[in-house]
Amino acid sequence: MYLQMAKRVWRETDKRLVWKFAWNMGYKGIRSVQRFKSRLRRGEYFPPFLYLSIVNSCNLRCQGCWVDVAAPQQALSVETVDRVISEAKKLGNSFFGILGGEPFMHPDLLTILSHHPDAYFQVFTNGHFITD
Repeated sequence: MYLQMAKRVWRETDKRLVWKFAWNMGYKGIRSVQRFKSRLRRGEYFPPFLYLSIVNSCNLRCQGCWVDVAAPQQALSVETVDRVISEAKKLGNSFFGILGGEPFMHPDLLTILSHHPDAYFQVFTNGHFITD
């Protein structure tokens, strides 16, 4: 099954995207973990992967979720997120998890992602706002 999936990805996906995924998630992800281990040996702690909660609202009301849908929506500004990501990249991070609430409710999510093409972003979403 995994071999078939790998063949399909290799044949049907744009080679530029496959290379970018391998570079950002593979090579740079491994480097990030290695830098983390060397920082730990020096007594410094900064995680190899950073997770950012960029908005506090969601379109669903899932039982057990921390998001208070009755609270007013608050979102981090593009400048704030850019600064955090840029500073983390200087320390060797290139993997970022984007969380919410629902990250696609942030009005400038795609702008934020486009400012950092050299990083890998994993967006944790319920998928309701994904469109063409």
